[in-house]
Amino acid sequence: MTPFDFTVRRHGGADSQTFSAGEHFRFDVERIEDYFSDHLPSPLIDLLRIAVAVYVADRTTRRRQRDQERQWSRQITLTVGVLEPMFWETDEIRDSLVDCLEFLTDDSWDISFKQDDRRKHREIQKNLFPPCPDSRLCLYSAGLDSAAGLGTQLLRSPERPTIPVTVWHQGGQKYNVEKQIGLLRNQFNTELTPLIFKTHLLWRSRERWKEEPTQRSRAFLFMSAGAAAAYLSGGSEVEVYESGVGAINLPLLSGMTGSRTTRSTHPEFLRRMSLLVSTVASRDISFTLPFWENTKGQMVRNLADAGLHILAKSTVSCVSYPLRDKKSKQCGICPACIFRRQAMLSAGIGEDGNTYKYDIFAGSEQPRPLKDGRLAYLKAFLIQVAELEEVQSGRRLPERVLRHLMGTGILRNGESSAPFIRLLSEYRREWLEVTQQAEQRGYSWTKLLAASGNTPEGASRASA
Repeated sequence: MTPFDFTVRRHGGADSQTFSAGEHFRFDVERIEDYFSDHLPSPLIDLLRIAVAVYVADRTTRRRQRDQERQWSRQITLTVGVLEPMFWETDEIRDSLVDCLEFLTDDSWDISFKQDDRRKHREIQKNLFPPCPDSRLCLYSAGLDSAAGLGTQLLRSPERPTIPVTVWHQGGQKYNVEKQIGLLRNQFNTELTPLIFKTHLLWRSRERWKEEPTQRSRAFLFMSAGAAAAYLSGGSEVEVYESGVGAINLPLLSGMTGSRTTRSTHPEFLRRMSLLVSTVASRDISFTLPFWENTKGQMVRNLADAGLHILAKSTVSCVSYPLRDKKSKQCGICPACIFRRQAMLSAGIGEDGNTYKYDIFAGSEQPRPLKDGRLAYLKAFLIQVAELEEVQSGRRLPERVLRHLMGTGILRNGESSAPFIRLLSEYRREWLEVTQQAEQRGYSWTKLLAASGNTPEGASRASA
């Protein structure tokens, strides 16, 4: 492992900590070079160093939990040891870097650089089966969107070799990725060669309670690894598998902004990230969303149609994963779990009874009542669906939705909102079908959609 270090200063500099590779965190850049049997140029190694430093700083800097979401934002000062500090100190590069991070995390970042030219000079391990230059490159997390996206792409063109790029940052992730890739490889008899890049904190058990759970910067690390893979493969595009609804990520509640609203696959973040990595690599590299016009339910239905129910059920979406629960691996009540359940039910894929700790969509005729606090995010989803009534007839976007799309750069002045109306109309229709099934099983929470038109029948009449 190539050594380097960085220093994090928090809360105006009162709290300072230095982290070193191999002692405090894992930095496995050699894995990328060995995979492609080639050395990365210094700017891209530096990009990965910065990405790891940002990720560690994010995970070890707790947010202050206050009523006003904007007050959750942090001020983080970072000094990173890099091979070419003069390159990163230029206004163009520094501004582009900070621009990406502040949009993604909603924090204030002050980043400086110091000379650290430690680099392990070694013979590159030769890859006996080098990847094809025309390979498809994609980010792969072992989540439901990743599996559904890659499965759909293989349905469309199984003959094209594919390189799924994974940043292994949590326990069990490598096993899940390899298991899922094996299922896809057997199903399509195709060339799938995953690149798994390991980066994680070396926690002492007594320190884990200090971890910041939001971890908004992970996408920056993932895409930096994807950019390095694209450079060495000769590719110019990295596919990001996320549904359109997930990418635009409408806030569930009017106050749910800032640190609690992830922008990891937001189109504006992908645009800014594409600009940064293209400048660092000195050639065009872009991150694309092949399924931005699809709902998560539509993506998962592609897996169901291909008979890949087992693959869908092997994925994990919970924000609290690993749950450390002997019976269940996902909580069932966080936004990610609820979004997953809606998609799986829309696609007709049933799940095992022990998949979720709290199964609010269980098939029992007499579901066990849950405390209101555990239904908070479900209620927020249902309120959102009710607010989308106007899109059902293709009329217009609700004002709050339009403000979100324009305020975050997804929709610009003069552009048509029709694609988003179609997307959100389908999303709402799926939710209404799911709630109808739940209503038939006696779930009281479905009464939140009892307003005029908020039923599958009302939706059909409105769209007619």
